[in-house]
Amino acid sequence: MDRLEGLKKVVFHDRLGSTTSKCTRVSALAGFIADKCRLDRKEDVRTAALLSKVDLISGVVREFPELQGIMGGYYALMKGSERK
Repeated sequence: MDRLEGLKKVVFHDRLGSTTSKCTRVSALAGFIADKCRLDRKEDVRTAALLSKVDLISGVVREFPELQGIMGGYYALMKGSERK
C-alpha cells in the first residue's frame, strides 16, 4: 500500500482529484459489480481495482509505458499477494 500513498501526489484530473481518489472510486464500483454478479471474492476484486494504478509511479512504467499493468502484477507478487 506504500505505492498507493504515492499516487496521492499524481493528479488524475483537476476536478476529480488524485489518482488515489480515482482508484478508490473504481474499487467501490468494482465491489458493486461483484455484488451484482454474485462473485464470491468481492474483496479480491475491490483490492485489485484499488491497486490497479500503483505501477504508474514506478520508474519502470515511466520508461516503458507498455508495461503498465504487467509491473503492477509483479509488485503485487513481491508484496505476497496471490495472482489469480
